[in-house]
Amino acid sequence: MMALQREFHEVEVKQVGLLGAQPRKLRVDAELLEAPITGFFGNLRIPYKLALLVLPLLFPLFYLLFSLVLEQQADINFVRAEKQGALLLQHTSTLIKNISEHRSMSAAVLSGNQELAIPRSQKAEEVNRGFALLEQTLRSEGDPLGLGKRLEALKVRWDTTLALNTNAELYIREHTQLVQQLFALNEQIAAQSNLLLDPTVQVYWLVDSVVYRLPQVMEALSLVQGLGSAALQSKTLSPDQERRLSGLLMALTSRNSQPWEIPSVTASLERSIQNALQASPNLESSLGEQVSSARSHYRRSSRAGPPRGAQPTDEPQPDAVLRATKPAHRSLLCPPEREL
Repeated sequence: MMALQREFHEVEVKQVGLLGAQPRKLRVDAELLEAPITGFFGNLRIPYKLALLVLPLLFPLFYLLFSLVLEQQADINFVRAEKQGALLLQHTSTLIKNISEHRSMSAAVLSGNQELAIPRSQKAEEVNRGFALLEQTLRSEGDPLGLGKRLEALKVRWDTTLALNTNAELYIREHTQLVQQLFALNEQIAAQSNLLLDPTVQVYWLVDSVVYRLPQVMEALSLVQGLGSAALQSKTLSPDQERRLSGLLMALTSRNSQPWEIPSVTASLERSIQNALQASPNLESSLGEQVSSARSHYRRSSRAGPPRGAQPTDEPQPDAVLRATKPAHRSLLCPPEREL
């Protein structure tokens, strides 16, 4: 009976209706009135109550701070991947250059020039060291791009090509296929290391030059050198070799092409480099001198006279053009580091 007895208090409230606020008295259980006072919040002190009121306002601030940290970390990872890609591109580009030079020496040696036999063996050792350095770099970096198996396949292909002792034509073809596979490896590195996704204009044009434009020029020059060495040593030039040399020299000619002509690879490279230099004044001061030197060497070589017995032509001599592109090649592979 005591449990059923409750104490009620009369509370006056105002009920809002169509006629306005009308006072009304209600009987409310006393325990309900005392609950807010004797509950959890009622036992807290005022500073703690104020702290609980401010706490919900801190959640948006923590969310914004957390988002900012994640964004900064993503930017750091982006630049770190770019640096890894630039390092790998530097190694692969050096490897491609050495393989191309080994191809030219091999073409001359297999055509009868035994004076280059020792330099050819030394160049093969440089290629082997290049593969070893690239494998070591991947192991030290943890192979973030997943290039290990592809690099192993390229090393096996190189060992197979090196073991060939056949005619110069087949040797050049095997080397060329290996170089093309390394070009594809460079494209994979540039794509997976975020170099192709860099939002800055100068980096975009530099990557375009190093990954797409410059390898085409260097490969064409190297093929001209290899085919020319074999032809000079054998004292013969087949119609197929003549067509290939003519096409390669035409691709290297820097000229203002007509709308119906395909632009030369040198013109595309020069346009890409010029866009990079115009996009960054700092890049202009660091690379402008090397590019101007390479351009002047190229123009002088393009005015050089043809060899004795050859038809007059305005095409540049391959050895001179190859020397002309090396300063810009080294500079583009080692551009100034970006600041975070």
